[in-house]
Amino acid sequence: MADAAQIQAKIHLCLVEDPLWKQVCTDLVKMLGDVPTARLEDCKLEDLSGHDKVANIRCSTEDIAQFLEDYVFVVLESLRQYFPALKELRINNESETGALMQARSMGLSPLHFVS
Repeated sequence: MADAAQIQAKIHLCLVEDPLWKQVCTDLVKMLGDVPTARLEDCKLEDLSGHDKVANIRCSTEDIAQFLEDYVFVVLESLRQYFPALKELRINNESETGALMQARSMGLSPLHFVS
């Protein structure tokens, strides 16, 4: 029988509208087990093509941006199934007012911030 955390994760995954982002979130749960899936549905994976080397994800809060940054290797590997040229993941944190955006560039390039 599924425990409360697994049920909660399934509920949050059902709220993710983008099929690709839903698959990435499902991969996070499969690989990491009991992970906080709340607010993953608030993240948006920006459009990608097969030749893109950089993927951008917009997050609504610092907490979820930090969570994704901590597990960027899992997100990157999940996306590489569909976009093998992908080398870098940028996680954008938008403040509640929308005035602040910090881009954390992960992957093969050094960490930098964009405003």
